[in-house]
Amino acid sequence: MTIGRSPSYIWKSIIWGRELLIKGLRKRVGTGDTILVFQDPWLPRPFSFKPTSFNHSHSNLLVKDLMAETRIGWNVDLLRVLFNEADQQCIGSIPLCKFPKEDSWMWHYTVDGSYSVKSGYYVASQLNLTATSPSKDEFSIWWKKFWKLHLPNKVLNCNWRGFHEILPTSKGLQKRSILPHSNCLICGFSNESNGHAVFWCRVAAWYVWSERTQIVHGREQFSPTVVVSRIHKLHAEFSAKLISSALGAE
Repeated sequence: MTIGRSPSYIWKSIIWGRELLIKGLRKRVGTGDTILVFQDPWLPRPFSFKPTSFNHSHSNLLVKDLMAETRIGWNVDLLRVLFNEADQQCIGSIPLCKFPKEDSWMWHYTVDGSYSVKSGYYVASQLNLTATSPSKDEFSIWWKKFWKLHLPNKVLNCNWRGFHEILPTSKGLQKRSILPHSNCLICGFSNESNGHAVFWCRVAAWYVWSERTQIVHGREQFSPTVVVSRIHKLHAEFSAKLISSALGAE
């Protein structure tokens, strides 16, 4: 992906954001089945997240091969053979679970692994990426054009608040000590960030898309209140089925 000769502000922002993400993303160790030890970023150590030791004869070694047979610890003897002391300590600091989940990607610079604008700016400043980012003047011009779009004020405000991560999500309300948890109240996911609320909540997103499709095909548009009410109803039915299945399995 290249920036081109005369890129637009939006395209420059996308390219810059992509480069920034690459600098801060690493693999979260689960089973270790899909992480290449010497090629993938997986160590909790910026900025490469890779071992400084390298053994060409083990270039395809997987992280799972470094684990003890019990899978609740690391094979210390093997670590001593393959890695220098700094890498050994770094690998040993990664906790393992006897019943791990699949390997996944995470943003290194937040506690929960979710990207935030604040942490992204921190990484950019540390790596001097701010010099190549779109200028403040361009950013100001873009927002001026945004506010002139012929959209309802509620839509514009929601997008602006979403960009600045100040939507009243469970995660945000927990940080302000308003909620005792950060769970999504729609699907139960343990970390309702702005991204989850807008894009990834499977219950809410499915229903909103279903509403959109039916409106496109001529059905009357429901009010936002009705849509939210129906999402909550769908969630209740969804939860009841999960509980019923769990009790049946017992």
